Amino acid sequence: MIYNNRKSRSSTPKPLIDAEGDLEVIAKNAAKENIKDRVYKGKRTVNGVEIFEVRRKLRELYYNKCAYCESKEHKPEVEHYRPKKGVKEEGKAHLGYYWLCYEWSNLLPACHYCNTDKGKKTQFPIIGKRVYKPDFLGNGKLDKAKCKAKNAPLINELPYLLHPEIDNPKPFFKFDTTGKIEGLDAANRGEKTIEICDLNRDNLLFHRKKLIDGFVKSINRTFSQLKTEILNKEGFKAQLLEVFKDLDEATAPNREFSLLAQYIQEHFEALICLQLSKNRNIVKFAYKHYRNENPIKI
Repeated sequence: MIYNNRKSRSSTPKPLIDAEGDLEVIAKNAAKENIKDRVYKGKRTVNGVEIFEVRRKLRELYYNKCAYCESKEHKPEVEHYRPKKGVKEEGKAHLGYYWLCYEWSNLLPACHYCNTDKGKKTQFPIIGKRVYKPDFLGNGKLDKAKCKAKNAPLINELPYLLHPEIDNPKPFFKFDTTGKIEGLDAANRGEKTIEICDLNRDNLLFHRKKLIDGFVKSINRTFSQLKTEILNKEGFKAQLLEVFKDLDEATAPNREFSLLAQYIQEHFEALICLQLSKNRNIVKFAYKHYRNENPIKI
């Protein structure tokens, strides 16, 4: 997960805007049976071809990544952050956040594994006070402002599940050399997010470890080439610099597992240097100077 503030009111896909009349009926009558997946997916046919406008826009805004695990997902599920038809923790006491079924701030792109499978499904545990029904204005219309995920009363629920458009995930997580992600915060939101979305499943551990190991192998290979005189001293410096630049590029929001790459930057000694077979102090020193925008001196 990585903080994403690219979504705006102006980016709301037209199918969601066109469905505002239907949404009023759903909200007033708790008419969950009227919720249509073709609407929140933005399904329509153009020249005989089915397109999904909402999913397409979410893909664009999230760089073709799952909002939760950051794996590339070119056909994501349109996930309701707050479940639309029921809440596991509440059983029959909660009908689900049906009035948010077409709310733009409640829709995220998610892979099948984070959203269903052994992932989130209808889980939505909270720390604060649960919202059970929508608010209406004096004219009887749905209060749209109170449907926004960042506004009260929804924000006051204090969900355990982090919202990538509201919560900067960096203070909530840490990683180890195996690629395992762990929660950090005292409120336990990071750990619960990991649990809800199954963020330590085998395929994620594999790919995150592969990212870490790739930098370790590149640095070891660079020293090996210096030792065998494949590289001279200047070539060695240049190649080590390229490894550091590759790590910088891995932190870009369009890259898979960019949160991990950011963590590697900030904990380079623990995740990279300590895994090197030799020359740990040299690399630690070089990277410190690189991060301080000073010339590398070895």
